[in-house]
Amino acid sequence: MKKLLLILGVVLLSAPLMFSCNSDQDEEPLGPLIGEWENRVYVDSLGLWSVETLDFLTDSTYQLRQTFRDSEFGSDLGYRIIYNFDYLLEGEIIDYQLIDGLEVYMYHHPDEGPLYAPLEELREFEIDFSFGDDFAEWSLSENQLELDLSFSCPSYNGDCPILKKYERSN
Repeated sequence: MKKLLLILGVVLLSAPLMFSCNSDQDEEPLGPLIGEWENRVYVDSLGLWSVETLDFLTDSTYQLRQTFRDSEFGSDLGYRIIYNFDYLLEGEIIDYQLIDGLEVYMYHHPDEGPLYAPLEELREFEIDFSFGDDFAEWSLSENQLELDLSFSCPSYNGDCPILKKYERSN
């Protein structure tokens, strides 16, 4: 009987701890961008869909992937780039910095290499940090299913700002 009372006491004492841990996780707010967003564009000259996916993994990191598809919502044929970023939301501004990434061999010279490749054939690339941090203005549609990003202008390019529209894909 003493053993039964001891076990019951341990269970009763540990129950509030188990519930409080779960409620802390449930109450933690997720950032408004968490999840996957896609920008799909049909490229006539290739006869393929170019898909740029932003995958906001946490409130401070995201991944950008460019893949190609035969159809708008079909399976990815392969990857062109995968870049990982740190980011910080400050009001309607997202500050981001490239951490690392993978690219198709000869990414900047498509005439000399493949347009896309399987994940295992992508190669690491060197990062040029001389440009510093970048930023974009962002906004969500009222139903929070569309994301507009207006990217800052790199110092070497005058075609800015670059506006891209993404749709929530998950």
